[in-house]
Amino acid sequence: MIFDTYSYLSGILDNPSRYGIKNTTSYCPNYNAPDIDTNYAAYGCLPIEDYFWYNSGHITYPIHKLLAKSVAKFLEKESC
Repeated sequence: MIFDTYSYLSGILDNPSRYGIKNTTSYCPNYNAPDIDTNYAAYGCLPIEDYFWYNSGHITYPIHKLLAKSVAKFLEKESC
């Protein structure tokens, strides 16, 4: 079995508003700040849920959740 992660994530990037994503081109460089969850605006950031990218090489946890849900559906379809 092969799940095409590239195509799935590309689909999110092609239509981010469908998934509630507002920023697909950058990330908040201050996500290591201790109060980032509650004070993101002070760092010039959006809430993490609005970003596709966590940093220059990793996706955010909301994107991971979407991916996991899609993989689960794929595995159910394959009777795993």
